[in-house]
Amino acid sequence: MHSENESHDLATWLYGSVHAPVRIALVGDLGSGKTSFARGFLRAAGWTGRVPSPTFTILNEYLTDPPVYHADLYRIADHEELDDLALSEQAAEGMVLIEWADRFSSVVDSCSVSVHLELLGLDLNEHRRIRITFREDTI
Repeated sequence: MHSENESHDLATWLYGSVHAPVRIALVGDLGSGKTSFARGFLRAAGWTGRVPSPTFTILNEYLTDPPVYHADLYRIADHEELDDLALSEQAAEGMVLIEWADRFSSVVDSCSVSVHLELLGLDLNEHRRIRITFREDTI
């Protein structure tokens, strides 16, 4: 990928390829484009408002049809805090995008789709590689 727009195009494709209920793991280093990818996904879902990173709010809810939940597990310390998020309940209702899902193997294992984002240079504006994998029972 060369630009944020290309990342959004791929997120739009993914939105059209999945159906609720679904959990999507967003995996990558800091600055790799996880929130930007989520922004593109939410635009495809019809959301026109701001899409801030959920780093501090931990979980943002977007009233699209179906609803989209955007979580960030970076600051989640343990499984007890993770359980408090009730991601299973949100997933039953709609679509859940989970940044830093790889901090908890149980979360990655519960996701139908994994999006791996990787910077290919030292500059945050350089190219990114985005790899999307679907669990077998998803397709």
